[in-house]
Amino acid sequence: MEFGTLMVEDSSLVGGLDAEDRRRCLARLLAIAEDLGEVASNRQEALIAARNLVLGLGPEDTGPAFLVAEQFALGAWDGSRLDELAGEPHPLSSFKMKMGSASLRGSGLRLAAAAVSTDDQHAQVRDHAVDMLHSDDKDDVQAATRVLVGLPRAFTTDLDADLLSIHQHANVRQLASVLSARNPHRYRGTLMRLAKDVNPRVRRVLAEEVSRAPEELSEAVRSVREILLGDSRFSVRIAARGRDRREAG
Repeated sequence: MEFGTLMVEDSSLVGGLDAEDRRRCLARLLAIAEDLGEVASNRQEALIAARNLVLGLGPEDTGPAFLVAEQFALGAWDGSRLDELAGEPHPLSSFKMKMGSASLRGSGLRLAAAAVSTDDQHAQVRDHAVDMLHSDDKDDVQAATRVLVGLPRAFTTDLDADLLSIHQHANVRQLASVLSARNPHRYRGTLMRLAKDVNPRVRRVLAEEVSRAPEELSEAVRSVREILLGDSRFSVRIAARGRDRREAG
């Protein structure tokens, strides 16, 4: 049994191989990911490496990978060797070994998002990601938000940014920042709330988004940007100045 592999690093090197060799590599990575005898971290690395590979393959190859990845996203393949040691150790335990999250759902979702080739698959990925926002695993929640931000906008217009803006996870509120900045007329109040979020990472993402939005389209964008330009965090103020830096350059 080994902890840690070079699968992710090596996957970036196989892009120069022909399609048939990449297909064989992808099949091998998926077989490792499906092996319940492997520890979760190795299976996660296999899924990440597989995601790197599918980006250079056509729909005829990514279709089967999508079906496998979807099962991971649904949690059907969770349950790895030594899972009992994963997650947070019990506070009263004298044996403090932390191996990170054992969930494969987030890695599976991101692979599925990379393997999509149809609108129906985009919609399926969106639905799985929205469901994953309710996960107790913070890594899964983070993966879900990254996937939702990366989806074509047509598949996220029906998400309620106002509801997401009061989520307990900062990653979800960052997602709300992106979605509300895309539709400032609808989410003026949401933008104002997020501009005062207790987490500076949320405010920084909002600052980056409103700095890209045309101010002439919305009074809300101008107002929120003014608030963020006076933020207590330097990184937020710099992000809010994005447009000024671009114009100066």
